[in-house]
Amino acid sequence: MALRRRPGKGLLAGLWEYPNELAPAEGAMADWGLTGEVTHGGTGVHIFTHVEWRMTAQCWQVNQAQLPAGWVWADRDELRRQYAIPSAFSPFQVLVEEGLM
Repeated sequence: MALRRRPGKGLLAGLWEYPNELAPAEGAMADWGLTGEVTHGGTGVHIFTHVEWRMTAQCWQVNQAQLPAGWVWADRDELRRQYAIPSAFSPFQVLVEEGLM
């Protein structure tokens, strides 16, 4: 699973997250210098006290090992022990687990 660290300031500052962009994000893979196959992964909602996120997941099968600066690859064990993912992304936890099989 690819992860990236959020900026040091702002909402969820400094935490690791699944790569994401505000919609529409059709060119995100190319913008990040990644190539591969994309499939639809489902939808989810997370409600903060004052903000509602409506999210649509995409599953990317990336063709290269090199990730953009500030990103890391994490396996199942590393996701459990080393990287704390914000609960905002919990609607996609099952999808992540399935993808790591």
